[in-house]
Amino acid sequence: MQKNHKILVVDDDTMICVSLTGLLEENGYHVYAASHQDEAIHVLMKYAVDLILLDLRLHDVAELSLVNRIKEVSPETIILVMIDQDKIKTVINTLCLDTVDYILKPFDPDYLKKAIEKALYKQQLEASLKRTLTEKEIISNTNKIIAASLDIREGFSDVCSELKKIIPFDRACLITSNEQGQWFQVFALTKTYHFSEINEGESFPLAGSLLGEIIKTGEPVIVNNTETGRFWTDRVLFKERIHSRLGFPLTYKGKVLGAFTFGSEKTNSFHEQCYYYLWQIAPQLAIAIENTKLFNRIKASEERYKTLFNNAADSMMMIDLNGKILTVNQREEIIIGYKTEELLGRYIYDFLPETSKRFVSELLVMATTNKIQTTEIEVISKSQQILVMELDIIVIKDGDNILYLLIHFRDITRRKNLELELIEEKKKLDNIVSKIGADLIVIDRHNKICWANKRLIERHPSGKNIINQTCSEAYCHLQAAPMDCPSVRVFDTGRMSQTERVI
Repeated sequence: MQKNHKILVVDDDTMICVSLTGLLEENGYHVYAASHQDEAIHVLMKYAVDLILLDLRLHDVAELSLVNRIKEVSPETIILVMIDQDKIKTVINTLCLDTVDYILKPFDPDYLKKAIEKALYKQQLEASLKRTLTEKEIISNTNKIIAASLDIREGFSDVCSELKKIIPFDRACLITSNEQGQWFQVFALTKTYHFSEINEGESFPLAGSLLGEIIKTGEPVIVNNTETGRFWTDRVLFKERIHSRLGFPLTYKGKVLGAFTFGSEKTNSFHEQCYYYLWQIAPQLAIAIENTKLFNRIKASEERYKTLFNNAADSMMMIDLNGKILTVNQREEIIIGYKTEELLGRYIYDFLPETSKRFVSELLVMATTNKIQTTEIEVISKSQQILVMELDIIVIKDGDNILYLLIHFRDITRRKNLELELIEEKKKLDNIVSKIGADLIVIDRHNKICWANKRLIERHPSGKNIINQTCSEAYCHLQAAPMDCPSVRVFDTGRMSQTERVI
Protein backbone atom coordinates (compact mmCIF):
# COMPACT_ATOMS: atom_id res chain seq x y z
CA MET A 1 0.00 0.00 0.00
CA GLN A 2 1.45 3.33 -1.07
CA LYS A 3 1.62 5.91 1.72
CA ASN A 4 2.05 9.07 -0.34
CA HIS A 5 -1.67 9.81 -0.25
CA LYS A 6 -2.97 13.16 0.93
CA ILE A 7 -5.44 13.20 3.82
CA LEU A 8 -7.45 16.09 5.25
CA VAL A 9 -8.45 15.87 8.93
CA VAL A 10 -11.51 17.98 9.82
CA ASP A 11 -12.20 18.24 13.57
CA ASP A 12 -13.07 21.25 15.72
CA ASP A 13 -11.10 19.68 18.60
CA THR A 14 -7.53 20.94 18.16
CA MET A 15 -6.01 18.21 20.33
CA ILE A 16 -7.65 15.43 18.29
CA CYS A 17 -6.56 17.17 15.08
CA VAL A 18 -2.95 17.27 16.22
CA SER A 19 -3.09 13.68 17.45
CA LEU A 20 -4.56 12.31 14.19
CA THR A 21 -2.14 14.37 12.09
CA GLY A 22 0.84 12.95 13.95
CA LEU A 23 -0.46 9.39 13.72
CA LEU A 24 -1.07 9.58 9.98
CA GLU A 25 2.22 11.32 9.20
CA GLU A 26 4.04 8.55 11.07
CA ASN A 27 2.46 6.12 8.60
CA GLY A 28 3.67 8.04 5.56
CA TYR A 29 0.61 10.13 4.69
CA HIS A 30 0.71 13.80 3.76
CA VAL A 31 -1.80 15.40 6.16
CA TYR A 32 -3.72 18.70 6.14
CA ALA A 33 -5.81 19.82 9.13
CA ALA A 34 -8.92 22.02 9.33
CA SER A 35 -10.95 23.02 12.39
CA HIS A 36 -14.11 24.18 10.56
CA GLN A 37 -15.84 23.71 7.22
CA ASP A 38 -14.67 26.95 5.53
CA GLU A 39 -11.08 26.05 6.24
CA ALA A 40 -11.72 22.53 4.95
CA ILE A 41 -13.21 23.83 1.68
CA HIS A 42 -10.24 26.20 1.28
CA VAL A 43 -7.81 23.27 1.56
CA LEU A 44 -9.81 21.21 -0.97
CA MET A 45 -9.83 24.04 -3.47
CA LYS A 46 -6.09 24.47 -3.15
CA TYR A 47 -4.87 20.85 -2.96
CA ALA A 48 -5.84 17.47 -4.41
CA VAL A 49 -6.91 15.36 -1.42
CA ASP A 50 -7.48 11.60 -1.55
CA LEU A 51 -9.36 11.14 1.74
CA ILE A 52 -11.10 13.33 4.32
CA LEU A 53 -11.30 12.21 7.93
CA LEU A 54 -14.39 14.10 9.16
CA ASP A 55 -15.49 14.25 12.79
CA LEU A 56 -19.29 14.46 12.90
CA ARG A 57 -20.77 15.49 16.27
CA LEU A 58 -24.18 16.56 14.92
CA HIS A 59 -24.21 19.78 16.92
CA ASP A 60 -25.96 21.57 14.06
CA VAL A 61 -27.18 21.04 10.47
CA ALA A 62 -24.09 22.82 9.05
CA GLU A 63 -22.02 19.72 9.80
CA LEU A 64 -24.18 17.65 7.44
CA SER A 65 -24.12 20.32 4.72
CA LEU A 66 -20.32 20.14 4.75
CA VAL A 67 -20.52 16.66 3.21
CA ASN A 68 -22.46 18.03 0.22
CA ARG A 69 -20.05 20.96 -0.17
CA ILE A 70 -17.10 18.58 -0.13
CA LYS A 71 -18.70 16.47 -2.88
CA GLU A 72 -19.28 19.56 -4.98
CA VAL A 73 -15.69 20.77 -4.65
CA SER A 74 -13.94 17.38 -4.79
CA PRO A 75 -16.29 14.62 -5.98
CA GLU A 76 -13.58 11.92 -6.19
CA THR A 77 -12.37 12.39 -2.60
CA ILE A 78 -13.30 9.70 -0.05
CA ILE A 79 -15.11 10.91 3.08
CA LEU A 80 -14.51 8.81 6.18
CA VAL A 81 -16.91 9.98 8.91
CA MET A 82 -15.93 9.53 12.57
CA ILE A 83 -19.18 9.14 14.52
CA ASP A 84 -20.26 8.10 18.04
CA GLN A 85 -22.07 4.76 18.39
CA ASP A 86 -25.27 6.35 19.71
CA LYS A 87 -25.53 8.71 16.71
CA ILE A 88 -24.94 6.21 13.91
CA LYS A 89 -28.66 5.71 13.14
CA THR A 90 -29.16 9.44 12.73
CA VAL A 91 -26.23 9.69 10.34
CA ILE A 92 -27.37 6.70 8.29
CA ASN A 93 -30.87 8.15 7.99
CA THR A 94 -29.46 11.54 6.97
CA LEU A 95 -26.50 10.75 4.71
CA CYS A 96 -26.40 8.48 1.67
CA LEU A 97 -24.34 5.35 2.30
CA ASP A 98 -22.86 5.64 -1.21
CA THR A 99 -21.52 9.09 -0.32
CA VAL A 100 -19.46 8.37 2.80
CA ASP A 101 -17.87 5.58 4.83
CA TYR A 102 -18.02 5.38 8.63
CA ILE A 103 -15.72 4.66 11.51
CA LEU A 104 -17.18 4.39 15.01
CA LYS A 105 -15.70 6.24 17.96
CA PRO A 106 -13.87 5.49 20.11
CA PHE A 107 -11.34 3.60 17.95
CA ASP A 108 -7.76 2.51 18.42
CA PRO A 109 -4.97 3.67 16.06
CA ASP A 110 -4.60 0.29 14.35
CA TYR A 111 -8.30 0.18 13.51
CA LEU A 112 -8.12 3.70 12.08
CA LYS A 113 -5.08 2.84 9.95
CA LYS A 114 -6.79 -0.27 8.57
CA ALA A 115 -9.99 1.67 7.85
CA ILE A 116 -8.03 4.33 5.95
CA GLU A 117 -6.01 1.74 4.02
CA LYS A 118 -9.20 -0.12 3.11
CA ALA A 119 -10.90 3.07 1.93
CA LEU A 120 -7.89 4.16 -0.15
CA TYR A 121 -7.51 0.67 -1.64
CA LYS A 122 -11.17 0.71 -2.62
CA GLN A 123 -10.62 4.13 -4.18
CA GLN A 124 -7.67 2.78 -6.17
CA LEU A 125 -9.71 -0.17 -7.42
CA GLU A 126 -12.58 2.08 -8.46
CA ALA A 127 -10.20 4.51 -10.19
CA SER A 128 -8.44 1.63 -11.94
CA LEU A 129 -11.77 0.16 -13.07
CA LYS A 130 -12.97 3.54 -14.27
CA ARG A 131 -9.69 4.13 -16.11
CA THR A 132 -9.89 0.68 -17.68
CA LEU A 133 -13.46 1.26 -18.85
CA THR A 134 -12.49 4.67 -20.21
CA GLU A 135 -9.49 3.23 -22.04
CA LYS A 136 -11.63 0.41 -23.39
CA GLU A 137 -14.18 2.91 -24.68
CA ILE A 138 -11.43 5.02 -26.28
CA ILE A 139 -9.91 1.99 -28.02
CA SER A 140 -13.37 0.88 -29.16
CA ASN A 141 -14.18 4.34 -30.54
CA THR A 142 -10.80 4.48 -32.28
CA ASN A 143 -11.34 1.13 -33.98
CA LYS A 144 -14.82 2.20 -35.06
CA ILE A 145 -13.39 5.34 -36.68
CA ILE A 146 -10.73 3.28 -38.44
CA ALA A 147 -13.25 0.70 -39.65
CA ALA A 148 -15.58 3.39 -40.98
CA SER A 149 -12.88 5.13 -43.04
CA LEU A 150 -12.57 4.27 -46.73
CA ASP A 151 -9.54 6.54 -46.76
CA ILE A 152 -7.85 6.46 -43.35
CA ARG A 153 -6.24 9.83 -44.05
CA GLU A 154 -9.67 11.45 -43.87
CA GLY A 155 -10.39 9.95 -40.43
CA PHE A 156 -6.86 10.19 -39.06
CA SER A 157 -7.44 13.41 -37.10
CA ASP A 158 -10.46 11.78 -35.38
CA VAL A 159 -8.34 8.73 -34.52
CA CYS A 160 -5.71 10.98 -32.96
CA SER A 161 -8.32 12.99 -31.04
CA GLU A 162 -9.40 9.79 -29.28
CA LEU A 163 -5.87 8.53 -28.60
CA LYS A 164 -4.83 11.91 -27.19
CA LYS A 165 -7.04 11.11 -24.19
CA ILE A 166 -4.64 8.33 -23.15
CA ILE A 167 -1.36 9.13 -24.95
CA PRO A 168 0.24 12.59 -24.58
CA PHE A 169 1.55 13.84 -27.95
CA ASP A 170 1.84 16.96 -30.09
CA ARG A 171 2.49 15.22 -33.39
CA ALA A 172 1.26 11.93 -34.86
CA CYS A 173 1.69 10.41 -38.28
CA LEU A 174 1.39 7.23 -40.28
CA ILE A 175 4.48 6.39 -42.31
CA THR A 176 4.80 3.62 -44.89
CA SER A 177 7.76 2.18 -46.78
CA ASN A 178 7.86 1.55 -50.51
CA GLU A 179 8.05 -1.99 -51.87
CA GLN A 180 11.77 -1.67 -52.63
CA GLY A 181 12.50 -0.67 -49.02
CA GLN A 182 14.49 2.41 -49.96
CA TRP A 183 12.06 5.21 -49.09
CA PHE A 184 9.30 5.97 -46.64
CA GLN A 185 6.33 8.24 -47.18
CA VAL A 186 4.42 10.35 -44.66
CA PHE A 187 1.02 8.79 -45.31
CA ALA A 188 -1.02 10.87 -42.84
CA LEU A 189 -0.05 13.63 -40.40
CA THR A 190 -1.63 15.69 -37.64
CA LYS A 191 0.05 18.12 -35.24
CA THR A 192 -0.74 20.90 -32.78
CA TYR A 193 1.66 23.41 -34.38
CA HIS A 194 1.86 24.94 -37.86
CA PHE A 195 5.52 24.85 -38.97
CA SER A 196 6.91 21.56 -40.27
CA GLU A 197 10.16 20.02 -41.51
CA ILE A 198 8.46 16.80 -42.65
CA ASN A 199 5.11 17.13 -44.41
CA GLU A 200 2.33 14.77 -45.40
CA GLY A 201 2.84 13.15 -48.79
CA GLU A 202 6.60 13.69 -48.85
CA SER A 203 9.09 10.81 -49.24
CA PHE A 204 12.43 10.40 -47.48
CA PRO A 205 15.30 7.86 -47.36
CA LEU A 206 14.48 4.88 -45.15
CA ALA A 207 18.07 4.15 -44.11
CA GLY A 208 18.94 5.56 -40.69
CA SER A 209 15.35 6.50 -39.87
CA LEU A 210 13.16 5.38 -36.99
CA LEU A 211 10.97 3.40 -39.42
CA GLY A 212 14.07 1.66 -40.76
CA GLU A 213 14.81 0.37 -37.24
CA ILE A 214 11.18 -0.71 -36.72
CA ILE A 215 11.14 -2.64 -40.02
CA LYS A 216 14.48 -4.25 -39.14
CA THR A 217 13.43 -5.43 -35.65
CA GLY A 218 9.65 -5.55 -35.90
CA GLU A 219 9.53 -3.93 -32.44
CA PRO A 220 8.30 -0.53 -31.18
CA VAL A 221 10.92 2.16 -30.55
CA ILE A 222 10.97 5.00 -27.98
CA VAL A 223 13.31 7.99 -28.28
CA ASN A 224 13.36 9.83 -24.96
CA ASN A 225 15.41 12.80 -26.21
CA THR A 226 15.63 13.65 -29.92
CA GLU A 227 18.53 16.03 -29.29
CA THR A 228 20.74 13.01 -28.66
CA GLY A 229 18.73 10.53 -30.76
CA ARG A 230 20.44 8.02 -33.07
CA PHE A 231 18.13 8.48 -36.07
CA TRP A 232 18.50 11.25 -38.64
CA THR A 233 14.74 11.84 -38.34
CA ASP A 234 15.30 12.69 -34.65
CA ARG A 235 17.48 15.65 -35.59
CA VAL A 236 14.98 16.84 -38.19
CA LEU A 237 12.05 16.66 -35.79
CA PHE A 238 14.10 18.32 -33.06
CA LYS A 239 13.96 21.41 -35.30
CA GLU A 240 10.17 21.16 -34.99
CA ARG A 241 10.64 21.21 -31.19
CA ILE A 242 9.76 17.53 -30.92
CA HIS A 243 11.85 16.26 -28.00
CA SER A 244 10.66 12.66 -27.63
CA ARG A 245 9.21 10.08 -30.01
CA LEU A 246 7.40 6.76 -30.14
CA GLY A 247 7.10 4.48 -33.17
CA PHE A 248 4.85 1.40 -33.23
CA PRO A 249 5.03 -1.17 -36.07
CA LEU A 250 2.05 -1.70 -38.38
CA THR A 251 2.14 -5.29 -39.60
CA TYR A 252 0.03 -6.71 -42.42
CA LYS A 253 0.19 -10.41 -43.38
CA GLY A 254 3.39 -10.86 -41.41
CA LYS A 255 5.19 -7.90 -42.99
CA VAL A 256 5.91 -4.50 -41.42
CA LEU A 257 4.45 -2.06 -43.92
CA GLY A 258 4.95 1.08 -41.81
CA ALA A 259 4.57 2.61 -38.37
CA PHE A 260 2.28 4.76 -36.25
CA THR A 261 4.58 7.43 -34.80
CA PHE A 262 4.08 10.04 -32.10
CA GLY A 263 6.08 13.10 -31.09
CA SER A 264 5.99 15.27 -27.97
CA GLU A 265 7.45 18.65 -27.19
CA LYS A 266 8.53 17.21 -23.82
CA THR A 267 11.33 14.72 -23.22
CA ASN A 268 10.52 11.26 -21.79
CA SER A 269 6.83 11.56 -22.71
CA PHE A 270 6.28 7.96 -23.78
CA HIS A 271 6.41 4.69 -21.88
CA GLU A 272 5.68 1.04 -22.51
CA GLN A 273 2.08 1.39 -21.33
CA CYS A 274 1.46 3.07 -24.71
CA TYR A 275 2.32 -0.26 -26.38
CA TYR A 276 -0.72 -1.82 -24.73
CA TYR A 277 -3.05 0.76 -26.27
CA LEU A 278 -1.46 0.70 -29.72
CA TRP A 279 -1.32 -3.08 -29.83
CA GLN A 280 -5.15 -3.06 -29.78
CA ILE A 281 -5.53 -0.77 -32.80
CA ALA A 282 -2.42 -1.48 -34.89
CA PRO A 283 -3.83 -4.51 -36.81
CA GLN A 284 -6.97 -2.58 -37.76
CA LEU A 285 -4.87 0.43 -38.74
CA ALA A 286 -2.57 -1.65 -40.96
CA ILE A 287 -5.60 -3.09 -42.76
CA ALA A 288 -7.03 0.42 -43.13
CA ILE A 289 -3.82 1.63 -44.80
CA GLU A 290 -3.89 -1.26 -47.27
CA ASN A 291 -7.59 -0.63 -47.90
CA THR A 292 -6.85 3.05 -48.50
CA LYS A 293 -4.17 2.17 -51.04
CA LEU A 294 -6.57 -0.27 -52.72
CA PHE A 295 -9.36 2.30 -52.63
CA ASN A 296 -7.09 4.87 -54.26
CA ARG A 297 -6.05 2.39 -56.96
CA ILE A 298 -9.72 1.66 -57.62
CA LYS A 299 -10.48 5.38 -57.75
CA ALA A 300 -7.62 5.92 -60.20
CA SER A 301 -8.86 3.00 -62.29
CA GLU A 302 -12.37 4.42 -62.23
CA GLU A 303 -11.05 7.81 -63.31
CA ARG A 304 -9.17 6.21 -66.19
CA TYR A 305 -12.26 4.25 -67.17
CA LYS A 306 -14.41 7.37 -66.89
CA THR A 307 -11.98 9.27 -69.11
CA LEU A 308 -12.02 6.50 -71.71
CA PHE A 309 -15.79 6.17 -71.42
CA ASN A 310 -16.47 9.88 -71.81
CA ASN A 311 -13.97 10.41 -74.61
CA ALA A 312 -14.80 7.31 -76.65
CA ALA A 313 -15.31 7.98 -80.37
CA ASP A 314 -18.63 6.10 -80.31
CA SER A 315 -21.57 6.78 -78.04
CA MET A 316 -21.99 4.56 -74.97
CA MET A 317 -24.79 4.11 -72.48
CA MET A 318 -25.26 2.08 -69.29
CA ILE A 319 -28.78 0.79 -68.61
CA ASP A 320 -30.34 -1.62 -66.13
CA LEU A 321 -32.28 -4.73 -67.12
CA ASN A 322 -35.48 -2.69 -67.44
CA GLY A 323 -33.90 -0.28 -69.88
CA LYS A 324 -33.49 2.60 -67.41
CA ILE A 325 -30.57 4.84 -68.36
CA LEU A 326 -27.87 4.93 -65.66
CA THR A 327 -25.24 7.05 -67.42
CA VAL A 328 -24.10 8.11 -70.90
CA ASN A 329 -20.83 9.40 -72.32
CA GLN A 330 -20.17 12.75 -73.95
CA ARG A 331 -20.36 11.34 -77.49
CA GLU A 332 -23.91 10.16 -76.83
CA GLU A 333 -24.84 13.68 -75.78
CA ILE A 334 -23.44 15.06 -79.04
CA ILE A 335 -25.13 12.51 -81.28
CA ILE A 336 -28.58 12.37 -79.73
CA GLY A 337 -28.66 16.04 -78.69
CA TYR A 338 -29.76 15.52 -75.05
CA LYS A 339 -27.71 16.50 -71.99
CA THR A 340 -26.81 13.78 -69.50
CA GLU A 341 -29.21 15.14 -66.88
CA GLU A 342 -32.04 14.92 -69.45
CA LEU A 343 -31.31 11.24 -70.05
CA LEU A 344 -30.59 9.88 -66.56
CA GLY A 345 -33.52 8.03 -65.03
CA ARG A 346 -35.43 7.82 -68.31
CA TYR A 347 -35.83 4.66 -70.36
CA ILE A 348 -34.12 3.86 -73.64
CA TYR A 349 -37.54 3.21 -75.17
CA ASP A 350 -38.36 6.91 -74.81
CA PHE A 351 -35.91 7.61 -77.64
CA LEU A 352 -36.94 4.84 -80.03
CA PRO A 353 -39.58 4.85 -82.78
CA GLU A 354 -42.39 2.33 -82.43
CA THR A 355 -40.70 0.07 -84.99
CA SER A 356 -37.64 -0.34 -82.73
CA LYS A 357 -39.15 -0.54 -79.22
CA ARG A 358 -40.27 -4.16 -79.25
CA PHE A 359 -37.14 -5.26 -81.08
CA VAL A 360 -34.82 -3.62 -78.53
CA SER A 361 -36.88 -5.01 -75.63
CA GLU A 362 -36.37 -8.53 -77.01
CA LEU A 363 -32.67 -7.83 -77.52
CA LEU A 364 -32.20 -6.83 -73.86
CA VAL A 365 -33.80 -10.08 -72.70
CA MET A 366 -31.71 -12.16 -75.09
CA ALA A 367 -28.50 -10.36 -74.08
CA THR A 368 -28.70 -11.70 -70.52
CA THR A 369 -28.19 -15.27 -71.75
CA ASN A 370 -26.70 -15.00 -75.25
CA LYS A 371 -24.16 -12.94 -77.12
CA ILE A 372 -25.95 -10.47 -79.38
CA GLN A 373 -24.59 -9.82 -82.85
CA THR A 374 -24.18 -6.23 -84.02
CA THR A 375 -27.65 -4.96 -84.88
CA GLU A 376 -29.07 -1.90 -86.58
CA ILE A 377 -31.81 0.15 -84.91
CA GLU A 378 -33.36 3.56 -85.34
CA VAL A 379 -33.12 6.27 -82.64
CA ILE A 380 -34.97 9.59 -82.36
CA SER A 381 -32.72 12.58 -81.61
CA LYS A 382 -33.78 15.65 -79.65
CA SER A 383 -34.39 17.44 -82.96
CA GLN A 384 -36.73 14.55 -83.93
CA GLN A 385 -34.30 13.31 -86.57
CA ILE A 386 -34.29 9.56 -87.19
CA LEU A 387 -30.76 8.25 -86.64
CA VAL A 388 -29.59 4.82 -87.75
CA MET A 389 -27.35 3.17 -85.16
CA GLU A 390 -25.32 -0.01 -85.02
CA LEU A 391 -25.97 -1.55 -81.62
CA ASP A 392 -23.76 -3.84 -79.50
CA ILE A 393 -24.76 -5.00 -76.01
CA ILE A 394 -22.24 -6.09 -73.35
CA VAL A 395 -23.47 -7.63 -70.09
CA ILE A 396 -21.46 -6.46 -67.03
CA LYS A 397 -21.54 -9.01 -64.21
CA ASP A 398 -20.27 -9.44 -60.67
CA GLY A 399 -20.04 -13.20 -60.40
CA ASP A 400 -23.47 -14.45 -61.44
CA ASN A 401 -25.18 -11.13 -60.75
CA ILE A 402 -25.84 -8.78 -63.66
CA LEU A 403 -24.83 -5.24 -62.68
CA TYR A 404 -25.85 -3.40 -65.84
CA LEU A 405 -25.87 -3.53 -69.64
CA LEU A 406 -23.32 -1.50 -71.58
CA ILE A 407 -24.84 -0.32 -74.86
CA HIS A 408 -22.38 0.64 -77.57
CA PHE A 409 -23.87 2.81 -80.34
CA ARG A 410 -22.23 3.67 -83.64
CA ASP A 411 -23.94 6.34 -85.71
CA ILE A 412 -24.18 5.00 -89.27
CA THR A 413 -26.86 7.42 -90.44
CA ARG A 414 -24.54 9.06 -92.97
CA ARG A 415 -23.34 5.70 -94.24
CA LYS A 416 -26.89 4.43 -94.63
CA ASN A 417 -27.85 7.61 -96.46
CA LEU A 418 -24.89 7.14 -98.82
CA GLU A 419 -25.92 3.54 -99.38
CA LEU A 420 -29.43 4.68 -100.29
CA GLU A 421 -27.98 7.29 -102.61
CA LEU A 422 -25.81 4.65 -104.29
CA ILE A 423 -28.80 2.36 -104.70
CA GLU A 424 -30.74 5.17 -106.31
CA GLU A 425 -27.80 6.01 -108.57
CA LYS A 426 -27.49 2.35 -109.53
CA LYS A 427 -31.15 2.21 -110.39
CA LYS A 428 -30.75 5.28 -112.59
CA LEU A 429 -27.67 3.80 -114.25
CA ASP A 430 -29.42 0.48 -114.78
CA ASN A 431 -32.34 2.30 -116.31
CA ILE A 432 -30.00 4.15 -118.73
CA VAL A 433 -28.04 1.01 -119.64
CA SER A 434 -31.22 -1.00 -120.16
CA LYS A 435 -32.25 1.40 -122.89
CA ILE A 436 -29.00 0.90 -124.87
CA GLY A 437 -29.66 -1.26 -127.95
CA ALA A 438 -26.80 -3.65 -127.31
CA ASP A 439 -25.88 -6.51 -125.04
CA LEU A 440 -23.59 -5.44 -122.18
CA ILE A 441 -21.72 -7.54 -119.63
CA VAL A 442 -19.13 -6.88 -116.94
CA ILE A 443 -16.52 -9.58 -116.34
CA ASP A 444 -13.67 -10.02 -113.87
CA ARG A 445 -10.10 -10.97 -114.77
CA HIS A 446 -11.08 -14.65 -114.67
CA ASN A 447 -13.67 -14.03 -117.40
CA LYS A 448 -16.53 -14.58 -114.94
CA ILE A 449 -19.62 -12.51 -115.69
CA CYS A 450 -20.42 -10.22 -112.77
CA TRP A 451 -23.22 -8.19 -114.32
CA ALA A 452 -25.37 -8.15 -117.47
CA ASN A 453 -27.88 -5.64 -118.69
CA LYS A 454 -31.58 -6.36 -118.97
CA ARG A 455 -31.55 -6.70 -122.77
CA LEU A 456 -28.87 -9.41 -122.66
CA ILE A 457 -30.57 -11.34 -119.86
CA GLU A 458 -33.85 -11.31 -121.75
CA ARG A 459 -32.19 -12.42 -125.01
CA HIS A 460 -29.66 -14.99 -123.77
CA PRO A 461 -30.84 -18.60 -123.35
CA SER A 462 -29.35 -18.77 -119.83
CA GLY A 463 -31.28 -15.70 -118.69
CA LYS A 464 -30.28 -14.63 -115.19
CA ASN A 465 -28.16 -17.76 -114.82
CA ILE A 466 -25.57 -16.17 -117.06
CA ILE A 467 -24.27 -14.37 -113.97
CA ASN A 468 -21.18 -16.15 -112.57
CA GLN A 469 -20.60 -18.06 -115.84
CA THR A 470 -17.45 -17.33 -117.83
CA CYS A 471 -17.97 -15.47 -121.06
CA SER A 472 -16.23 -18.32 -122.93
CA GLU A 473 -18.83 -20.74 -121.54
CA ALA A 474 -21.78 -18.43 -122.18
CA TYR A 475 -20.88 -17.43 -125.72
CA CYS A 476 -18.19 -19.72 -127.14
CA HIS A 477 -19.22 -22.90 -125.31
CA LEU A 478 -15.58 -23.41 -124.39
CA GLN A 479 -14.15 -24.47 -121.03
CA ALA A 480 -11.28 -21.99 -121.35
CA ALA A 481 -10.83 -18.65 -123.02
CA PRO A 482 -9.52 -18.80 -126.62
CA MET A 483 -6.09 -17.43 -127.42
CA ASP A 484 -7.48 -14.37 -129.17
CA CYS A 485 -9.94 -13.54 -126.37
CA PRO A 486 -10.06 -9.73 -126.18
CA SER A 487 -10.83 -9.69 -122.46
CA VAL A 488 -7.60 -11.58 -121.71
CA ARG A 489 -5.63 -9.02 -123.72
CA VAL A 490 -7.39 -6.16 -121.90
CA PHE A 491 -6.40 -7.52 -118.48
CA ASP A 492 -2.87 -8.28 -119.69
CA THR A 493 -2.21 -4.98 -121.46
CA GLY A 494 -4.62 -2.61 -119.83
CA ARG A 495 -5.72 -1.47 -123.29
CA MET A 496 -8.95 -1.74 -125.21
CA SER A 497 -9.18 -4.80 -127.48
CA GLN A 498 -11.72 -5.87 -130.06
CA THR A 499 -12.25 -9.05 -132.06
CA GLU A 500 -14.96 -10.64 -134.12
CA ARG A 501 -16.11 -14.21 -133.62
CA VAL A 502 -19.05 -16.15 -134.93
CA ILE A 503 -20.89 -17.82 -132.09
